[in-house]
Amino acid sequence: MLRDYLTEELQAAGLRPLWQGPPGDGWPASHARTRVVAVQRLSPAYRRVTLAGADLARFDAGGLHFRLLLGPAGADWPRTDGNGVTQWPGGAAAWHRPVYTIRHLDLTPPEPQLAFDVFVHAGGRVTDWTATLRPGTDVVLAGPGGDRGRVRRPGTALSATRPRCR
Repeated sequence: MLRDYLTEELQAAGLRPLWQGPPGDGWPASHARTRVVAVQRLSPAYRRVTLAGADLARFDAGGLHFRLLLGPAGADWPRTDGNGVTQWPGGAAAWHRPVYTIRHLDLTPPEPQLAFDVFVHAGGRVTDWTATLRPGTDVVLAGPGGDRGRVRRPGTALSATRPRCR
């Protein structure tokens, strides 16, 4: 992601960076390939999406958040070019990349699973997406991000508190 940002800034200044180091396999290092296992209605206002995939194991190492990647209709997944810079089909601005919080992460074999909750509301792009989502659908996440280094132990829960205002 840093390489992508710096490349964009340098190109805007009329420079063409040439990065050193292996460009990778064409798949952005920050992207996790997954597939839908389940979509369930938790309440009239929330849906839970459960994903599975080997790439999810890295979410245990840090970060409680990720970006859901929703591209333009018919677009392929982002790939890296020979310089290691992410190429977004249709352009990066065409992709909806909302941030979500991991609600559940299970690393038990045969495959890691991750669950997140979606607030259901009229006109929501992710709401509309989850309404037609089916098991087996490919999904790509960017992350993890945020709260690196927080100690998480089995049986602990995340709590959200509202600050007191006077």
